[in-house]
Amino acid sequence: MGLIAEGDGGLGDFLPNPMIMMAIMFAFYFIVMRPAREEKKRQSLLGGLKKNDRIVTSSGIKATVASIHREKNEVVVTIDKSTKTQMTITLDSIGHVVVDENKKVDENKKVDENKKTETA
Repeated sequence: MGLIAEGDGGLGDFLPNPMIMMAIMFAFYFIVMRPAREEKKRQSLLGGLKKNDRIVTSSGIKATVASIHREKNEVVVTIDKSTKTQMTITLDSIGHVVVDENKKVDENKKVDENKKTETA
């Protein structure tokens, strides 16, 4: 006759607490799913890289793409246009591509015009 009730060994003892299950799913999302999605986004960014794109390397160097050698995994970038200073970096060292605000506005206008044409 103890004060603590013992489980009857049924299914209720086997299933974990719902809060623990939610914590496991949350951890799975941040450890597996989210990095995979970000890597896919990064690969599409690097796949669309072309000459004259402005980039920032992972070390913070701002440059313009002069040429791309995908088979060698190299990019030649121009750091200073006045002295034509160039440097060769790996594709993996590109942090992000700088989007020009004027280009972004023009692309949005094109999308809006296409929508208007489709609905008319």
